[in-house]
Amino acid sequence: MSKALMEKRRAAVAKQKRRRYLIYGGALALVLVIAVAAVTQTGGRSRFSSTGPIEGLQTFAGLSRAHAVDIDLADAGRPPAGGPHHPQWLNCGIYREPVPTINAIHSLEHGAVWVTYDPSLPADQVAQLESLTRGDPYVLVSPYPGQESPIIATAWGAQVDVDDANDERIEQFVLRYRTGGPEPGAVCAGGLGEPVS
Repeated sequence: MSKALMEKRRAAVAKQKRRRYLIYGGALALVLVIAVAAVTQTGGRSRFSSTGPIEGLQTFAGLSRAHAVDIDLADAGRPPAGGPHHPQWLNCGIYREPVPTINAIHSLEHGAVWVTYDPSLPADQVAQLESLTRGDPYVLVSPYPGQESPIIATAWGAQVDVDDANDERIEQFVLRYRTGGPEPGAVCAGGLGEPVS
């Protein structure tokens, strides 16, 4: 076989290898892009759909977004789903003590979901809530003394009451409402409070 023919054959084999690498590499890149998009859109959750009805969902319209330092909130046995609030938001995360409501409302404006529980909720239920939401940069978890339901998930303009931390509506609610407040994408860090996680 002539030297020129061998060079042509080597060039053809190298070209075929490059083409194969491009095809496999492109397919792998496409799979990675789809996976990253799916995780980003669901915040790492995939068990439940964020669409469809959430049984017991309450919504509230016309909520004031006024900032004020001195706010007297009427205790209605539940966290407010919006309204006048302090200019400083509360850092998202897990709290084991009650948090300032006027700051948590500001976090709701930034797109946070606030999962509150009656302080008498059994420890295993509290641990379940914490494990469900741990590491989510747009979720607050805290006790809320005197609330009328064992667990309440609250976002700006929306709320759902549940009796058990294993209730799928908690995760559905978080999927639907996290990062969806009047200021979507605003930070839920760099504010007030030191969450335990």
